[in-house]
Amino acid sequence: MSAIPDPKTAPPFNPTDASTEAGAKAARRTEPFPTRPIGSSNALGKRTYLVEGLIDEGSLVLMYGAPGAGKSFLLLSLLASIATGTGWLGRTTMQGSTFYVGSEGRSLRSLRVKAWMQDQGSAVDNCIEVDCDFNFSDPRHVARLIETLKEHQKKTNNPPLAVGIDTLSRAIPGLDENAAATMSTVVDACQRISKETGAAVILVHHTGKSSDEARGNSALLAGLDTSLLIKRDGARNTLTVKKQRDGETGQSLTFRLKPVDVKVDDKTKETSAVPELISDIGTQADTSGARPNPDDGAVLRMLDRMIPADARYAQQSNGDDTPFLILLSDARKRAVAELWKDVQPDARRNRFNRSIKRLASAGEVSHDAQGYILVAVLGSIDQGAENFPLFERTEMDGQDTPL
Repeated sequence: MSAIPDPKTAPPFNPTDASTEAGAKAARRTEPFPTRPIGSSNALGKRTYLVEGLIDEGSLVLMYGAPGAGKSFLLLSLLASIATGTGWLGRTTMQGSTFYVGSEGRSLRSLRVKAWMQDQGSAVDNCIEVDCDFNFSDPRHVARLIETLKEHQKKTNNPPLAVGIDTLSRAIPGLDENAAATMSTVVDACQRISKETGAAVILVHHTGKSSDEARGNSALLAGLDTSLLIKRDGARNTLTVKKQRDGETGQSLTFRLKPVDVKVDDKTKETSAVPELISDIGTQADTSGARPNPDDGAVLRMLDRMIPADARYAQQSNGDDTPFLILLSDARKRAVAELWKDVQPDARRNRFNRSIKRLASAGEVSHDAQGYILVAVLGSIDQGAENFPLFERTEMDGQDTPL
């Protein structure tokens, strides 16, 4: 007969111990995944831009175009701008470490960076060149790149915010870019880099022949957060947003490659170039002869609806052409509530802000230092810009975000 175990020396009961009947049942039980209401505040994250209105933090970006369009110039200037926290093509940037992975043109790359530093009057100590012939299809390369970013953060306490890979075709040697498996491998590797380091991955790629589409299998496009088409037309270049996940497509910036003479030594100068903004649609673009932006018509009609009927009747009856005042913050809230419901609220605010700037530039509305939009009372919103007086103002709306 077995002795009764001493309670003082017996191990405590463990319901998850598989050697007991209760523990065996617990081990067999399938645990559900955690859940939460999809509309809860914890489920809705605030959008954080790496480049204002263009590139999200930790996103996958494709910068593509024909040879000579200025892709590498743009990438290097973008990485340098983020590394120093300076503006890029008129857009604000988040500041942090950036990394450049390139397999060609090392001497030209050095010259372009020197040109940028000379033009900006700023050193670029936090933009790091990774010396390797990177290969997406080699898991060891992906792991080493991730470790490189992490190790730099440990040494400098600066978070890695962006890694640029120039070019995608050089980073998939021997593989068929038209194969779904190839591009899926690239997307998976990029997402792993972003997940483990927090950095955005920016790929430089080429367009196909006689096409504005990026070369390769559509699996790449499906995996992207943002795609930026770079084109050259004579002395001018354009950057157009072709894809923006949960955001606004069709934005376009015009820039040129401004020549910069770089001093190599006491006797030698080399000429390089830096991207320089010419116009950003919604800020200083020349819209003469251009097709009207449909966003502007939507905003004008919304502003017209915000004018009370009695004010409209009184002014029209008295022949009074004094503009009606609408609080800018009220108009912005209404635009977010009513317009462009196919995109996220932050994108709606950005579209409204850019539309107001275009309309003010065209003289169709104005705004003053007290945060009001000045709108003429309209007989018909479709009569055109001649119905709107121009008030020269440059003030902001009292918030951190410029109009």
